[in-house]
Amino acid sequence: MCSMEGTQMSQSRSICPGFVLVIDLNIRRSDQRVDRTTKSYHFCHGYALLNRVNSTQLEDQPPSGVLSLDQILPSKRDVDKIVEDFEVLVSRALVKFMSEYHDEKEFVTWHIPSSHAKEMSSQSVTVPLCVQTKNEACIKEMAEILDGLSDYVPLKSSPDETIQRIPRIIYGDQLTVACTRGAATLCSSDLIEDKQLKGFVEVVSDWHTRLCLVTILVDRLYSSKSGSDKSSLFQLKQLVHRSSFGKQPKNNMKATEDFLEVVLFAHIMAAAKNLKAPLNSEHSCIDLAKKLVAKFISISIPSFVATGNPYSGDTHISNDSVYSYAIDILTMGLFWYGFRDAVREGDGDRIILYWKFLLSIFRQEKHHNYANEGFLFIAQTLLLSPRRLCEIQWSRTVNTTGRIGKNIPVDLHMEHLNCRLKIMIRSLGANVSPNTVKRASKALAIVDVVRLQFLKDDNDKVQNKDHHTRPSFQKDLSLIEQQLTTDNVFTQLENRQHKTFPNYKPFLQSIKWDNICEWLKGKISNYNAY
Repeated sequence: MCSMEGTQMSQSRSICPGFVLVIDLNIRRSDQRVDRTTKSYHFCHGYALLNRVNSTQLEDQPPSGVLSLDQILPSKRDVDKIVEDFEVLVSRALVKFMSEYHDEKEFVTWHIPSSHAKEMSSQSVTVPLCVQTKNEACIKEMAEILDGLSDYVPLKSSPDETIQRIPRIIYGDQLTVACTRGAATLCSSDLIEDKQLKGFVEVVSDWHTRLCLVTILVDRLYSSKSGSDKSSLFQLKQLVHRSSFGKQPKNNMKATEDFLEVVLFAHIMAAAKNLKAPLNSEHSCIDLAKKLVAKFISISIPSFVATGNPYSGDTHISNDSVYSYAIDILTMGLFWYGFRDAVREGDGDRIILYWKFLLSIFRQEKHHNYANEGFLFIAQTLLLSPRRLCEIQWSRTVNTTGRIGKNIPVDLHMEHLNCRLKIMIRSLGANVSPNTVKRASKALAIVDVVRLQFLKDDNDKVQNKDHHTRPSFQKDLSLIEQQLTTDNVFTQLENRQHKTFPNYKPFLQSIKWDNICEWLKGKISNYNAY
């Protein structure tokens, strides 16, 4: 590992250790004795991530000024950008799944361009770091973890000949970032300068954030009591026998997102057929996507930050709860899918755009911790220096394959490393101890190289590709789309109700902006004072 670090340090690109601090292992004794009881080991695992975008030429001086409410809240321009994203996502679905548009593939944008698309399609360089036998949930031990990581924080000489630490980014889920910030605050008043834990910028990452978003979506739309409500999420699950999908997305995130993807595409197809039906009219794929979004998508924003009227389709809230429920699946489904697409492309600008809406969504649904992290993240994008802003925008993802659109969040890559490390630990059997776990973590990078070499030899491939094939969901899609079309969910009918979801209101139309603005004013006041 040392030779790898030395090689990377010599490169012209800047190094940003994207530390993600997650791993908890409980080791239970199979033969318990008085002196051999169950042990709970709390290990902290991380890795360093090399920046793919060169930020060394950018200014490292933070901008002057203070936060204001209109900088944090989404604007009319932000809504327009989200709508443009939705139109692209809808056009892709129409071309892929509606036979009459198959020949329009060349007109569809399959990868939304960004200012650093080339760099984001290159393979990432990561270096696993040694496990630390500390518990991140304990502030005192988290301070010791950060003290160990401070060895990776580079130093520079300032004009007055004092030594300063170059800020490094630490990524993690909400708990990790909050504990890191708490430990750094606790040690900031230490009399010994080296113990003050300066030089870290804590930034929340995107996979656990997406898990929180999916949890909100499922909480709103899924109920095991709604089996008699046609076209409800639970009824559609029963229709296609998705037993792996349930109320707790964290138990099987992959199965949850797979089902939501099928349901979203089916709603897009049903909505498109509803638009074409009256006159049996012909539309190009792009035109139909724009009309579909204009007709069915409605997003509200605070009136005082809007230039003109907020973007909306059918602005009134219908008394047809079946229609409103279908609209919400379409809107929130596109929002979730757009956020995931932004991460896959590694598009830092779009990720920040979605975060401006996520902040309000988390606050509305009382996920206060993620709402707080969302506020701090948006504040960082406004008040950090251009160089640090570039790092938190374009170092949020890892591309293990070197292909376009194949980025994953930094914390999801950490979960993959944790999974491989746990496999190595289980193979130790009764020899598990803090020392053997440390040795296993040091060998993780080498073991991964050997694994990829075996894959290359076995498959007779030139390139190392972790590529997973997925079975077709065309049959599932057809069944769900037929159900939606039969139930006519995209036609408004008077006083139609789901028994389990009476008087349903689309989420992005019913955000209580007054409450959110009052909360943000308090946060901004405290932040500016600090």
